[in-house]
Parts: sequence; C-alpha cells; structure tokens
Amino acid sequence: MPETPIWRKMYPYSDLIKVKKPGQYTGGELNSIVKNTENKLRFLLAFPDLYEIGMSYTGLHILYELINRQENIFAERVFAPWIDFEKILREKKLPLLSLETKTPMNKFDVVGFTFQYELTYTNFLNMLDLSGIPLRSKERTDFPLIMAGGPCVSNPEPIAPFVDFFYIGEAETYLIEILNKIQTLKQSGKNRKQILEQLAEYEFIYVPEFSKYRQTEFFLIPEYPKKVKRTFPLNFEQRDFPEKAVQPNVQIVYDRVTLEISRGCDEGCRFCQAGYIYRPQRERKPEDLITQADTLLKNTGQDEISLTSLSAANYPGIELLIETLMKKYSDERISLSLPSIRADKFKDEFAISIKEGRKTGFTIAPEAGTERLRKIINKNLKEEDIFWSAKTAFENGWDHIKFYFMIGLPFEEYEDLEGIVKICEKSLEFAKRGHVILSASTFVPKPHTPFQWIGQITYHETVNRQEYIKSLVKTRRIRYKFHDPAMSVLEGIISRGDVLVADVIEKAFKMGVRFDGWSDTFDFSIWEKAIKKSGINIERYYIDLPEDTEFPWDFIDIGVRKKFLLQELKRAIEGKNTEMCVDVKSCNACGTCSGKYLKERFEKRIEFYNKLKQAVSIENNRTKTEKEEERYHYLFIFNKKNEMKFISHLDLIRIIQRGLRISKLPIAFTKGFSPKPILTFSPALELGIEGENEMFIVEMKEKVDINQAIFKINRGLPEGIRVKEGKIVPFEKRKFLSGKCKLYYLIESKDNLEINRDWQKLKTKKKTKRGFKEIEVKNYVKKVTEIEKGKYIIESEFSPDKGSLKITEIVPLIFKNTNLDNAIIKRQKIEYGEL
Repeated sequence: MPETPIWRKMYPYSDLIKVKKPGQYTGGELNSIVKNTENKLRFLLAFPDLYEIGMSYTGLHILYELINRQENIFAERVFAPWIDFEKILREKKLPLLSLETKTPMNKFDVVGFTFQYELTYTNFLNMLDLSGIPLRSKERTDFPLIMAGGPCVSNPEPIAPFVDFFYIGEAETYLIEILNKIQTLKQSGKNRKQILEQLAEYEFIYVPEFSKYRQTEFFLIPEYPKKVKRTFPLNFEQRDFPEKAVQPNVQIVYDRVTLEISRGCDEGCRFCQAGYIYRPQRERKPEDLITQADTLLKNTGQDEISLTSLSAANYPGIELLIETLMKKYSDERISLSLPSIRADKFKDEFAISIKEGRKTGFTIAPEAGTERLRKIINKNLKEEDIFWSAKTAFENGWDHIKFYFMIGLPFEEYEDLEGIVKICEKSLEFAKRGHVILSASTFVPKPHTPFQWIGQITYHETVNRQEYIKSLVKTRRIRYKFHDPAMSVLEGIISRGDVLVADVIEKAFKMGVRFDGWSDTFDFSIWEKAIKKSGINIERYYIDLPEDTEFPWDFIDIGVRKKFLLQELKRAIEGKNTEMCVDVKSCNACGTCSGKYLKERFEKRIEFYNKLKQAVSIENNRTKTEKEEERYHYLFIFNKKNEMKFISHLDLIRIIQRGLRISKLPIAFTKGFSPKPILTFSPALELGIEGENEMFIVEMKEKVDINQAIFKINRGLPEGIRVKEGKIVPFEKRKFLSGKCKLYYLIESKDNLEINRDWQKLKTKKKTKRGFKEIEVKNYVKKVTEIEKGKYIIESEFSPDKGSLKITEIVPLIFKNTNLDNAIIKRQKIEYGEL
C-alpha cells in the first residue's frame, strides 16, 4: 500500500468525514504556499474563528502574501476548529495543525493572532490550549511568541495576560522588520525575555509583561513605560496588495475578488471605532486598482469583484471606477458589488452600471430612525436621500433592500424607534413587489470614539426596544432581524474592559464557552457564572462615565487626540454635526494627519478622477467583436485525490468553475443575472472517497486544442485535482453524463477483508426525498471481485431515477468487521455507453 500522507495519520478518515466541512482542515488550496522550512523564521497566521470567516478577511490575504514574499520567513495559516472537530482533537489528543505543512501550532517561532471581534477571545484561548501552549504569557518558557493585532487590540487589556506582544497599527509598515528582528535575535541565542525586551523598544509594540497597574475609581490602569503609538502607511503601493489570493476549497462567506479601494473614513460617525482607529482616509491609485482586478481575476478565477471601504462613495470618481470595471469585464460575466453606501452619496450611475451585471445585495445604513438622532451620531443623512436611494434601487431591478439600524444609541427616544419602521414603510412605496429587511443591532460604546464615555443600555431595555419595533411592523414585506441582546451586553463588557476582564474570559473558556459570536453556540448563562466566580463588578463597564475618566486604553495612541473625542461628545450632546475634512481649511484637527498631507491628498483625488475619466474613455472605445456563437462540447477526465477527497461535490463544482475561468478558454455561460460556465458532471463522489477517472462536460464557443486546454485548466486547479485527458463530444451527446452508468470502486485494507457470501440477499435503508425506503442491495451492487489478496473491485450501478448507494454504506454490508479507518477506497472508473 502507498505511504499514508501526514494529514491522514494525524486526522483519521473516519473522524474527518464526521465533521462539518472537513476540507477546511486539510489545506492544499490553489495559490497556497509551501516552502522548505530550513533556516526560516516560521510564522503562523492564526484566525480565532472558522475557516469560512477567516478566509473572507482581506487582511489575512494581504499578510499571507506580504510575509511569504520574504525568502527568510514562511507564513502558514490556522483557524479555530468547530465544536465537532475540537471534540475529536481532544479525544485523540491531537494538536491543532497548520494548513500548509500540517505542523503543530506550538512548533512555530511566532503565532500571530488577528482580532476582528471581541467575542472570539475564548476561541483564541481554545486554540492555545489545543496546542499545548500555556494560556498566560508568564507561564511560557519557550517559543512560540504569541503576537496579537487587529482593531480589537486598540484596547489590549482584556487579553493582555495571554499575549506576549501586541502590534498596534497596520502591518504594511513594520511587520516584516519585526519578524526579521525576532529571527536575528533568536539566531544569536537570545531567550524569550531578551527578545521581548528588544521588541518593547519599538514605539508601536506593547509588551504587557512590562506593565504595572494602578487602581482608579472605575478601572485598573496599566502604567506602561511609554505611550504606544499606532503605526500606519500614509500611502499605498501596488506591491502592498496580494496578487494570488489563496482560493478556498470549501465555500466561505465572501468568496470573491476583494479590492480595498481605500482605508479609513472622513465621515466621523461618532459610534464607529473603525472610523477613528483607521484615520486618516487613504485611497489607492485607480491604475493600481485596475491592475489588481486584472491580476486577481487571472489568478483566482472568481466571477465577482467587491469594492470595499468604510465609505466607498467617498472614493474620487467612484462612479467612473464602477463603470470602468463593469465595461472592462462584461464579456467575462464578472459582477460587481459594493458595501453599504451612504444614501446621500448614492448615484444613478451606481445602480445603472451594476444593473448590467449580476445584482448582489443592496444595503442602506441610516443607523438611526430620525434626523435628530442622526445629527447626534454625526450620520448626516436626510430622509429624502434615503428614499431616493431606495426608489433608485427598486426601479433598477433589486427585489429587496437591507436597512442597517442601531438601537440604544446615545440620547435615543421612542420616536426614533418609530422612525426606523417609518423609513422601511415609506421605502416599500417604491416597490411594486419585493420587501425590505430591517436589521437592528444594539449600540456598543467602543474605545477611542466620542461615545467611549457613554453607557450601554441593559439587556432588558434592549429586549423592550426590540419588542416595541416588532409591535409597529404591520406588513410581512418588512422582515426584521435583531442582534442577540446578551451578545451585545458581553461585547460591551469586553470592549471597555480592563485587565480584570481577562480572568472572566479565562474562566468562561474553562467552563466550555466557544464561538460566542455564533447564536447556536452562545450561552450567556455560562458567562454569568464566570463573572460571579471572578468576583468583579461588571456594571462599571457599561455605565456612563465622567469626562475626566482615565481609561485602560489611554496609553494606546491611535493618532486621534482624546481632547478631540471629548469635543465631539460635547457636540453630540448639543445635537451638532461635524463636517468631514474636504481641504486644508476644513481640517477638524483630530491629530492623525497634517495640513500638508491633506493638501497632497486632495490634489491626488483630482488626479485620480481624471485618470478614471481616461479609463472609461478607453473602455468606451474598445472594439467588441460580436459574432454568431457556435457551440462545442468537450468531455474531460480528471482525478480527485489526497486532501481533495474531503471536498464536497458542490465545492468541487466551484473549484472547476474557477479553473475554467483561469484557463481563459472560450467557455460558454448560462444566461441571466448569475452566469456560470455550462457544465455537467458524472455522479457525485462521496465525501472522503478518491476518484481516479471522474468526468465533466463543458460547453465552449470555439474549438480548442485538447492538450492545450488540459494544460490551461490544470493551471487553475489545486494540486489534488488534475485533468488527465479529454475529447470532443457530439452535440446530441452533450447530456451524456446525466444517464445511467456503472461505478467501479477499489477496496484495499490492512485488515483481512472477509466477504459476506450472502450480501446479495441483504436489504438496507436508503434515504429518499420522502424519508427512508427499504431496498435490496443487489439492485444497486452488481458484482464483487477479488483481484488479489486484500483487494476487491465493487461494481455498482447509478441511474437518474433511483440514484446509487453510498460506497461507505455498501462496504460494511459486503465485508465483515471492516474498519474504514484502515481501508483505502477509490472510485477507479465510471462506465457509460458509447459516445
């Protein structure tokens, strides 16, 4: 028998097929990077949530490629295991492994966690614990160093005891320098403490070990030897963005090309932490964005581009950028999506351009139900702007709109809640059919914002306000969604927490909490027990606080002056809005940038706009050759092996579709708003089973050279899937793979396989659409042949009307005492009639 791959040794077959999306734990994705580890600093990018969430995060792709461009550093990835897989790891005493080389987490030099959400902190501790890494920094005597970054660490104190050092700011500036420094110090024989001492000399690095603490009326305040200053690049370069984003083998939340058109925001919404900690707003050059779109589409095979930004509509010439991209990629059936756009910045051109491609979701974020409250939070939207945007969206073909609101905002009244429903009702007047989604989260005060002094409404008050909104909704065309009130309470406690909250987080983790941001696993009662056991008074974390309050995060300098935040709070109390900076004269003096930078930035904005006008002109003048399309059908035979055996059939279809797009072959697409390559497949291969001669038929608009086509398709597929041969199919045989066929499986085992001689008489249960049905095995299994000692061929039958039996159901019926963990099962071939 062939040697068993390391991932199979660590994660037994019979365990992996029991868990949700096993492919998220096996790696082997297209564009993933594997290096020789010799003489390299080994860095692990750790995301404390599921693969489907982490792989949707643009920052992870930026870091992965940024680090792996360095010859002396090797970055790998790991994600939080879901509950089912954690159980297996603990029962089998298996470590959490990296995706690239299947290396245990505790064998790396540095493990870098990124924190996007406070409710992932228990997942963070779980990942350390599964890897045999002591939870608290003071208990560690060896490597790896545990590093933390991301927006949540603008208040690092709730997890400070668990982290060796925090990187405050954006990675493009100094992350590589920090990793090189660690490698140099480690190679020179420095120990953990000596390395941390040298890292602490950087102004943007916080090493909690060197903090002392002082109790004040409300918080335990860290007395760190210096202010820790956030680092960030003032300008972006083309090289800062990935060229080959790793393509997931399983479906993720946001599976598309993401273009970060800008970072930061000028709007100044007083509740928005990201709007303050990512100041100043910085735009990417339009020519870089177009190049990035070209490169990423070529290397990923994606069919959608998403333009991401905290305020996409503020990008200079955004409507021209949209028009350029839509026209440039119209022949390739590429769609475009935008995040929520301020209603006062929404333009007809947005809807018209996006209408030409596949329509994705349409979101408007008024945040508050009345103009009075929107002025308080500095969301300067008028109702007529909101309604105009809704009208434009419905008129251009969207069948639903999502509205984002918050409840519990500072100085909110019940009239503001009534305003939320009125906005939804009025918007429906513009739609003959369709509906609106009323999505309301609870306001949580965040550090480094003007509302950090403001308290949060209680659990019971949140429930009352949610119920009040529900009582006002009188039509089924308004569908409401509310955030769990208990989750919001917990988020508030952690967001404004000090180092004492770390004890609560650790106790809650040890009591079994995981995935607190997921409604099906969140259990606030356990948190209540942990809070009680810790003995701390949590009320101080969600009450109103005096202006002179000293916060646990005051020693973190994000660039915005605390004096400015207090000034904004006073303007909120007075119901005054603050206009955004549009030039040097209108600068609000928040502290993050200079007059010189503002002047240069706005000069560049004019330049960007003019470049986009030229780009649109080029696309308008591009000659499109319209010719009558012919149709040719090609059958390709491929294998699906190793890690790819844990990929579902639906995920396989997505992978093949991406590979076909990357190939640039003349693929024919389906019609409508969601065009896909026209494909048919042979019967689905069961999860966990390898296939040596699987098939698909694809429709093309031109004749192609078979060998070149195979080469081009394979270039866009992950390593475990390879097209081996192909041939042209007559038009009348294009649905050939949808017919009856024979399936041949090879069974090989270390155990002595003993055949059940009466297997043809056996009956079993088969799941159908109407429930379970008793069937005779012989109607599906036609022959079992021993080809040599311990090796058998099972011949089964598939037909469109009755389907087939799963091979993992067949084997235990035919062979006695079969341990599937010791067996290798492959589908060797699929036999149809003559083409």
